[in-house]
Amino acid sequence: MRLTRSVKETIFERMQKDAEFTEGVSDQARELCQRGEMTTAILLQKDLEECPHPILPERESFAPFNVAEYLETPDDMDGYLKACRELDPGDGSLVRKAEQNIALAVARLSGIKAHP
Repeated sequence: MRLTRSVKETIFERMQKDAEFTEGVSDQARELCQRGEMTTAILLQKDLEECPHPILPERESFAPFNVAEYLETPDDMDGYLKACRELDPGDGSLVRKAEQNIALAVARLSGIKAHP
């Protein structure tokens, strides 16, 4: 059976129409990160970042998933960087994003105010 479109296109379409679905994707990424399942969390984060015009919940309390908030230990950071290296499309973009997120996490843990 031939697919008429990619899974990513289907997910993007749903995120463009359904705020609860978008929030669920963000929540799932958080949960995966907390459980140490960095590879899948990174893939979900990429979908959230790459989706054109996602519909976000209208609640003030909604905050998109930010992996830097969940990197607490050197082991977390090493695992995250390793997963990003494995998933990088070959242009270094995902590795650079990981390095930025790790720098934000280190700044947060050090009490330094940093701007993403």
